[in-house]
Amino acid sequence: MSRPPRSPRAESRGATRLAVLTILLAAPAEAAELQALILTGATTEAAAKPLLEAAQKRAATFSTLLVLPPGFPRLVQSDTLVGLKPGFWIVLAGFCKTDDMLTGLKALDAGAYAKTVTADEAAACPAFATGWSAATEEVKVAQKRTLRGVLFDPDDREDEWKFFATLREKNGAVISELALRQGADSPCLYGGRNELTAKGATLVLKSTDCLKPRGCPNPGEATISITVSAPDGGIETLGKTLVDPGYRGCRGE
Repeated sequence: MSRPPRSPRAESRGATRLAVLTILLAAPAEAAELQALILTGATTEAAAKPLLEAAQKRAATFSTLLVLPPGFPRLVQSDTLVGLKPGFWIVLAGFCKTDDMLTGLKALDAGAYAKTVTADEAAACPAFATGWSAATEEVKVAQKRTLRGVLFDPDDREDEWKFFATLREKNGAVISELALRQGADSPCLYGGRNELTAKGATLVLKSTDCLKPRGCPNPGEATISITVSAPDGGIETLGKTLVDPGYRGCRGE
């Protein structure tokens, strides 16, 4: 038994529904205000390409601590993003709802910053690798230079902290870098608390172990403080200060 032919009105309604569905499927994701996380940039594409290559290599080095979205870092012309000053080529690390990830991205480039833009890439946000967080501090030193440190701190206290410092000129050029890690610089302190603070023209990295809440039987907490400075155009550690009230681990016993 054959169906009766559809009326012209029914065919028209069907065509309208199909057209609306096609438009909805083809429509781009809704744009929103996001934080563009920018590592560095230049006024020409030729000058920006080496910066991108350096950022890609550095991102690979830090891949166990920082996870960048697929395709980042990448080179973008600022003219293509609403909210940025035109005329620049920027090395972009991603887009986030907040600028919280700058604490980690400062390890890729100490001059990393965030700008509010209108974009539809909310899923392209960098993240810390599972089990890691970061803290950052900076101080001004001689000749208007900036000494910045980034401390990556593990949630699992069996892992070791990692610290990276960068000394930069006023124009952003990198003069010197330094890397420290717990296994080499405070190997006996695990399972406690790690802190990074700015003090005068220095950065102080402090590891504390034998915490009372962990039931440590020793007379008190043991700490190692490492002071980082940049007195003569290079970064150096001024030494370690050990406070050890009977903590055998720090004496190798």
